[in-house]
Amino acid sequence: MPYSINENDKLGEGGFGIVYKATSESEQVFACKVLSGDNENDKKRFDREVKLLSQLKHRNIIQIISISTYKNQPCYIMELADFSLAQYIKKPENMIDRNLNDRIKIFQDILNGIEYAHRNGVLHRDLKPENILFIWDNNLRIVISDFGLGRLIDSTSTKITGDGIGTLEFSAPEQFNPPYSADKRSDIYALGKILYKLLTGKNAYQIDNASIPTKFKHIISKATEFDPERRYQTINELSEGLEYFLKPIESSEAPVITGKKLLIQIDENPESEDNVNELINLILKNTNDYTLLLEVFPKIPKKSLDYILSECLDKFIDIFNEYDKTISGYLAFDYCDIVANFYSNVFFISTNLDIRILIIPLCQYT
Repeated sequence: MPYSINENDKLGEGGFGIVYKATSESEQVFACKVLSGDNENDKKRFDREVKLLSQLKHRNIIQIISISTYKNQPCYIMELADFSLAQYIKKPENMIDRNLNDRIKIFQDILNGIEYAHRNGVLHRDLKPENILFIWDNNLRIVISDFGLGRLIDSTSTKITGDGIGTLEFSAPEQFNPPYSADKRSDIYALGKILYKLLTGKNAYQIDNASIPTKFKHIISKATEFDPERRYQTINELSEGLEYFLKPIESSEAPVITGKKLLIQIDENPESEDNVNELINLILKNTNDYTLLLEVFPKIPKKSLDYILSECLDKFIDIFNEYDKTISGYLAFDYCDIVANFYSNVFFISTNLDIRILIIPLCQYT
């Protein structure tokens, strides 16, 4: 092998491989991953990782330089990373508000890499901050590594064996429950957890909604839904959702004015779903706007509520939770009838049990 390895210079160790620093004959420095396990399953995982990484050529996925052996064990040479996302998050100076845009750019790069992998038929199944690496090669580059649990989407099975369920903090529920299956939406779940950790610095076992910046609450909530059918279905959907909430509001008027104009348009043309969607997205994007929540949200007409509760349920629940917190801190006597009427409409229009369970305890306010 045309690389020298110093075993005292170990960079990391995982379930089936050890990563060492490696130096080429031209004095370039790389990383070398060597198979450490000796059972058949470890060898299969190692071979699978090599195969998947060899076919994925993208700036946001770690690149294999060469494949070889070291002390009769399979190994491969790859790009050398400077640090991981896990290490980045641990530094307090990276987590302050003024660096928020940098963290979002990091996440968008991760999305780009996974979108490319999915488009080329590859699931990761073990996305976590430790597997997201930073490489400085003239410019900062974010790369996804460790495809040892990866699978081809069109392979005969995406079922997961006992040693392939990923990392508890970031793995989707379906990866732990029979039939232990995973698909693109399992990676999306992990990405939602990663975004949460990147924004808050907190562990992602239990998501604390109150600690999430307002504009990202719906993104994280939808990405990490327990039921895969209620998550974003593709990386492109997640990316588009993120870009929508990052986009500045173009109107110079206050959101509550825009909201009231949309209510008038909805009253005049109740068949227009576009106006209803625009109103819901406006409120969702401004759930920290106290006046918008109080003066617009509970005045959505019955017919529009019927459409919203059918077609925009996840968005409605996120807004409803914020509305509930708002009125629990303020409920003037002359506002009680508005709330009571709104809750009554929602309760009787919706056939969704989750919505009704949300409504019943709130009757104390009315």
